[in-house]
Amino acid sequence: ADHPSQDYAWLRQAGLRYLEKVARQWTDYNTHDPGVTILEVLCYAITDLGYRTDFPVEELLADGKPDSLKRHFLTAPRALPSAPVTELDFRKILLDIPGVKNAWLQENLKHQLKVDCTASKITRDPIPSHHKQQTITLRGIYDILVQEDETITEEPSKTKRKKKQEALRAAVRRVFNANRNIGEELDEIRTVPMHDIRVCGDIELHPEAVIERVYAEVLYRLQLHFNLPVPRRTLAELLERDIPVESIFEGPLLSKGFVDDNELRRSGLKTEIRLSDLIRVIMDIPGVKLIRKIHFNYCNSTATDAPLDDDAQWVLPVKPGHLPNLCEENSRFKFFKGLLPFEVDREKIEAEYAAIVAAEQAKILTIAQASKDLPLPEPRFLPVADYTSIQHDLPRAYGVGKHGVPDVPASEREHRLAQARQLRAYLLLFDQLMADYLAQLSNVRALFEADASLGQTYFHQVVGDLPDVESAYEHFDQLENLLGRASGEHDPGPDGVSLFDQRKNRLMDHLLARFCESFNEYVLLQRSLSGRGRTDANMLPEKMAFLREYEWLSRNRAQALDFYNKVLVDSAGEPQLDEQGDPIAQPLWYDQTNAPAHAAMTNISGIEHRVARLTGIPNILRRNLSSIFYGLYEQLDDDTETDMRFRVVDTDREKILLSSSRRYDSRAEMLEELRIAIRLAVIEENYQLATTTDGRFYFNIIDRTDDNVVARRIEYFETEAERAEAIRYLIQFLNDNYSEEGFFLVEHLLLRPRSSTDNFLPVCTEPDCFDCGAPDPYSHRVQVILPGYTPRFSDMDFRRFFEDTLRRELPAHLIPRICWIGIQQMQEFEQRYKNWLEAFRAAANGAPLEGQEQALNELIAILNELYTIYPEGTLHDCDDAVSEFSPIVLGQTHIGTLPPDMNQP
Repeated sequence: ADHPSQDYAWLRQAGLRYLEKVARQWTDYNTHDPGVTILEVLCYAITDLGYRTDFPVEELLADGKPDSLKRHFLTAPRALPSAPVTELDFRKILLDIPGVKNAWLQENLKHQLKVDCTASKITRDPIPSHHKQQTITLRGIYDILVQEDETITEEPSKTKRKKKQEALRAAVRRVFNANRNIGEELDEIRTVPMHDIRVCGDIELHPEAVIERVYAEVLYRLQLHFNLPVPRRTLAELLERDIPVESIFEGPLLSKGFVDDNELRRSGLKTEIRLSDLIRVIMDIPGVKLIRKIHFNYCNSTATDAPLDDDAQWVLPVKPGHLPNLCEENSRFKFFKGLLPFEVDREKIEAEYAAIVAAEQAKILTIAQASKDLPLPEPRFLPVADYTSIQHDLPRAYGVGKHGVPDVPASEREHRLAQARQLRAYLLLFDQLMADYLAQLSNVRALFEADASLGQTYFHQVVGDLPDVESAYEHFDQLENLLGRASGEHDPGPDGVSLFDQRKNRLMDHLLARFCESFNEYVLLQRSLSGRGRTDANMLPEKMAFLREYEWLSRNRAQALDFYNKVLVDSAGEPQLDEQGDPIAQPLWYDQTNAPAHAAMTNISGIEHRVARLTGIPNILRRNLSSIFYGLYEQLDDDTETDMRFRVVDTDREKILLSSSRRYDSRAEMLEELRIAIRLAVIEENYQLATTTDGRFYFNIIDRTDDNVVARRIEYFETEAERAEAIRYLIQFLNDNYSEEGFFLVEHLLLRPRSSTDNFLPVCTEPDCFDCGAPDPYSHRVQVILPGYTPRFSDMDFRRFFEDTLRRELPAHLIPRICWIGIQQMQEFEQRYKNWLEAFRAAANGAPLEGQEQALNELIAILNELYTIYPEGTLHDCDDAVSEFSPIVLGQTHIGTLPPDMNQP
């Protein structure tokens, strides 16, 4: 059978064959046999299960709420677009800004630096003639040319027009900096200048043509030809052209409709105007019969009109970097019908022209409002989990259905009732299996959600639609809880990992594979880290965080930090508002507790965000890593003397999650012990699980080197599952709020000199100008700084994995320098980097450059001093027993760099 689960006859025959093997002496296989009757009812019930399982996937995922499928799938506008990468992409996002008719991105090659190769330095001073020298042209710096639309160019008030132009340039700068890529910077924004051209001609019309309407069309279409606007398209239009969906949604998603790349390329700056093209444009206008005479010239030209056959007048060059524009006030057209010339009404021409423009604007508005998403199925919501006991389908004589035991003599009733209850209890086994199957099927949507708050992968339901069903159970009122515990999915397995963690991890791996993503290499590495490995339970939040943020991680992987905008801006350059109507702030530096509500609101580069998620760094914010703020409390003992202790408190839940195991004599001693306790508490192997004499559960944090209790949870749990969930939450809380892991990405291009007192980055050259690296230390260069002193970051295997991941994810044209630095250098670097970021943002927004000069020079100075630290190694004599955890490895070890208490948890 194609679908055996829906083939009643096949199921019945398969059941009978099985009975022949195991119960041939018990039945004659005839229909009067109760066993066969029960078999037939079960087969029928299985066909119902098979039928429901074969429902379309969208109906199984439907939950009866609007747009339910959008919560389970990334639709095309969310999955396929990307932040702008190419020149065309940036032109597209600029076209979304109100007031921009067209825009062009041009690389600025004016910024050059002189390199004294003999002295191996960049200099402003004259280079001695006997020194080899080289000129560096900085790459990645761009200018933007903007063509303003009619709302600005036709503004009659000069003052208002100037204000609109300034506002437009500010919006363009905001949008570019909100979308710029790593290693790119905007320099100048210029309004593209116009090169005015006048056109004159004699045109013969058809008798029925309306002269003023044709005149208006001539002016409008010639202007379109001179500066061709970028046409907007609806999704339906592009699909009708058989353009693949992935091509339609390639690049940034726009708010005013789709833009075809080929049409965008054709709207570039023209270098010449051909008279033959103008003739074709005019002849395509309805009502035009022929062109008797036509010529064109520059608007300010005083030369006499040239005859049509003069070859020099067939092509008119346009000034480089200019946009041709029809000079309407100096253009003249005469219209004829037959031999008779006709005068035109200027007011009617203006009215017809305005009507054409209004119709085009209405068309643009319609396109902008058209759907930008592919239609999704509208599935029926079906009560998949509804289950009716098979006992209702058995003959009434069985006494197990809704009618209960049939009427029998009183002397037989107790016996028949006992038999019915016995059969009911036997059949409840089948009922429960099938009811749970439907409960599982109806919760398929929950299985594939990147959310562990539901806390289960097995689902169940109570069969309660039978009369007197309570009598079949010893504790019917506890049946719901008993069924929930029956799977044992939260009980630790032999390897300490629960069934829930194993199953949920496999489900998340399946979802990751659908996006061609994998955590396999990271998982294997984490399990191999000596004493610092993470179990599947630890990996689960990392995988789910990656999936929840995948739309942002995928779209913005090359996007850079927004150093310019103080608030989050939309595609028009306007501030985005939160639920309270306030602008969403974009800080350059975060505190431990001011994390944004959503990943899209986090002001970090896409590569930092993505690499952090792929390498298990829990806190992605740009923040202080060298000095974590801890909550410390002074308590009074019974002897009323001050007692120094620490507590880790979840202020949102108003709950103490961890407490010190002893008192401390000094604040410094307490801080050091707290730091050690937190490092130990983020690793599940350091949890000591214990049980009280009355059967309650609790845990402590211990140091495995001496089994000393360093912290404890002053709380008892009724079940092991509750304790496991508390441990899971504590690890996540500590990772989110107290993690010392993180990294900084510094773009060298932003460190370029902007004043005569700015210092240069060092350059590595050979005396004859054959560079030992690339001589340009600014273009396409980034520096990645990490704390090399944390337990995981001091492991060389993890470092190799992180560096491989970073280089794989970083755009291919960017060259990173990676430094794993010590805590003292980290403290210095963090302060200088933060100061420079704030000064740089202020300068970018108009503050005097003097404010960032000192900050820049101090940052460059510390960047030049950074060096990588390595785990401590020990040299042994040949007779000594060599520890496998501290060998001397060439290129991976410095003798005595990291003290043991810094690189061991």
